[in-house]
Amino acid sequence: MTESEFRDLLKQNISGGFLFYGEEDFLKNHYRRELAKAVFADCPPDLYDFNHIRLTLEDGDFSELTTALATLPMMSQKKIVEVMPPNMGGWREKERKAFLDAIDGIADSPDTVLLVIAPRGTLDPGTPKKPNPFFRALTKILTPVEFPYQTGVRLRRWVERHFAQAE
Repeated sequence: MTESEFRDLLKQNISGGFLFYGEEDFLKNHYRRELAKAVFADCPPDLYDFNHIRLTLEDGDFSELTTALATLPMMSQKKIVEVMPPNMGGWREKERKAFLDAIDGIADSPDTVLLVIAPRGTLDPGTPKKPNPFFRALTKILTPVEFPYQTGVRLRRWVERHFAQAE
């Protein structure tokens, strides 16, 4: 899925899991905030923190993720579980399998949005002809959203569009 396709999806009743990957960490962060706005549109602001769970999974223990995905939103229709592992591409096979097992049921959870953000350089998607096996397994569970490197012209248009909206 492209950035523009994801932007269009934000206008709908969004649920399920998403994998943000690619070179543009700034855009990933921007759309992370846009996703939160869309999910919490009807949620009182003082309940955001109860319904926006952020995890890094640095220690390789996925029990906290499993618990976060299993709990219900607090006084809100939905919650977001946001995961930003600093080096998911470097996980051993055992850790990869445990992570995939933990997130496997996200499609069946209409009240939870799972956002996995792979910081630049931490997850190799491979090539279209030969995708990385872990990336392929992730995209069977999560909807991938690519944020490729932005050229000067495209980046300038994006900045102009967003600053014009802010005025």
